[in-house]
Amino acid sequence: MNPYVTVVMPVYNADEYLGEAIDSILNQTFKDFEFIIICDDPSSKTREIINLYQNSDDRIKVIYQKKEGLVSALNKGISMAKGKYIARMDADDISDPFRFEKQVNFLELHPDVGVIGTYMKEIDENGNPNPLSTFEPPKEHDLIAWRMLFDCCVVAHPTVMLRKTLFDGIDGYNPHFIHVEDSELWSRLVFITQFSNLPEFLFSRRWHKNSICNQYADIQMEKSILIRHKLFEKILQKGVDEKDVKTFLNARNQKEFVNAKNVLLIETLMQELFRAFKKNSLKNKKNLPKIRRDIINQLFNLIHPSMGFLEFFSIIKIALKIDLIMTFYKIIQVIYRHNIHIFMRIIRRN
Repeated sequence: MNPYVTVVMPVYNADEYLGEAIDSILNQTFKDFEFIIICDDPSSKTREIINLYQNSDDRIKVIYQKKEGLVSALNKGISMAKGKYIARMDADDISDPFRFEKQVNFLELHPDVGVIGTYMKEIDENGNPNPLSTFEPPKEHDLIAWRMLFDCCVVAHPTVMLRKTLFDGIDGYNPHFIHVEDSELWSRLVFITQFSNLPEFLFSRRWHKNSICNQYADIQMEKSILIRHKLFEKILQKGVDEKDVKTFLNARNQKEFVNAKNVLLIETLMQELFRAFKKNSLKNKKNLPKIRRDIINQLFNLIHPSMGFLEFFSIIKIALKIDLIMTFYKIIQVIYRHNIHIFMRIIRRN
């Protein structure tokens, strides 16, 4: 009889934390799973740790191989999977004991949802939590799909459980998008299934010097723009200049200031994306106010003290077109938070 869940965990150079990661899986309250571990270029210490666990738990299946990389390991693990659901796990992180139980229950109750993530804590090399760094993504599919147009991470990869049948119609993880392979996969799955995030901290991500986010941030940003470019074109159902997407995203992420040259681009793209998303992708109209609020928050994040009055007024104008009341509320909110100096500096400069 096949297991209900298949856990896929790639391992490479993670001896220091590997035991904790394995323990957190074996200690799950939901017990009906197989645990596939794919080891790239394992050290003798890695083999020793894994063999110790494998000898005492027959749910563990191990593949030792030369270094083929994370994407290859993930695709191999998924091809071996026998479970109805696939749960991701990283070799330096920790899953809450109730994670699988709660994710399985959710997927059983929501057949329209194919990918379920969770909130996520951050811990340091010694396992100490960082209360100032948590990941609390949107819960509803509409907000996740909308934010996916702009953000690389709206569903935390190592927290997810997804239906194995989703991989029947796609080619798995794309090896051309290493270090953002999850975001690229989501950008394809979002058009064939719904996403959700459990609003509970059921996962702890370890932040250390060898973390992918620490080592490959520039590569992740570059490839994220390519993913967003494809999403823009699919949502808008027309060609979009990649340079425009890069300018738009860099301004949104405050990597470059809004100026007279790009403010029109921001206005045009934001309005086109909102209209197209509302028409073709929105699942529940009740989520429209939340999406409008998100747009206005994004627009106000573009405002900075060195901005010219024309650019400042253009940002406010875009926001007013999206939602008049929310925009005035946001202006009042900013003033009450003692950020009125931003407005005053802009006015004085002009």
